[in-house]
Amino acid sequence: MVSSSNIDELTSLYNENYLNEKISQEINKSSKNNKNFSLVRFDIDNFDNINKKYGFEFGNKILIQMSNFLRNSIRSTDIPFRYKAEQFIILLPGIKLEDSLIFANRIKKKNK
Repeated sequence: MVSSSNIDELTSLYNENYLNEKISQEINKSSKNNKNFSLVRFDIDNFDNINKKYGFEFGNKILIQMSNFLRNSIRSTDIPFRYKAEQFIILLPGIKLEDSLIFANRIKKKNK
């Protein structure tokens, strides 16, 4: 069970603390079972300018929209995290590097 201390309050995604825990778990699984996993990092371009021009409340709405977009764009086994400010990471269990690049490009195209 995931503690509320592992959830980002704004986006309801997992936070950086839980990311570190999950990465350790995936490394252990990977070494025991010879399974792949990948991480994909996303950020919001020019986010500081958005906050400066429109304010933090508007910026927060953008972060929430991005987190919902990511949640709706991943497999049930993938795990999304809000990493730092406007940065997001998706942990992709069982995915090789090549496939994670395909996934990242699909997300990028879908978000345009």
